[in-house]
Amino acid sequence: MNLDKKNLPTDSLARVYSRFHTPEEGDDIFHILKMMTEIGDCSSVILVPSSETFGVAVSILGKFLGFVSAPCQSSGLVNHGDYKYGHCIYIQNEQVKRFSFDYIRLKLLDKLGK
Repeated sequence: MNLDKKNLPTDSLARVYSRFHTPEEGDDIFHILKMMTEIGDCSSVILVPSSETFGVAVSILGKFLGFVSAPCQSSGLVNHGDYKYGHCIYIQNEQVKRFSFDYIRLKLLDKLGK
């Protein structure tokens, strides 16, 4: 997490956000991941594969810690149904709960709409 983002090659697909990250204007990915890790006021791990990268976001006790995304050939991973867009794993009330990224995305949209 001590990576100096300024030294990343400009064509790199790698991304690093931390709880100290100052989002740039239009930095929607940061805001979405932060909200997804903080939605349940519990500890969470969010796994987000794409065709060219694999990302992991983490929170502890409802506080966003960070997100790391690295180049990866993850196009072969299942990406529909219970696995659509990735996994959101929450530890809440001494229970582990897993949802698809899409399910939590829809819950956030519903919550923001109210």
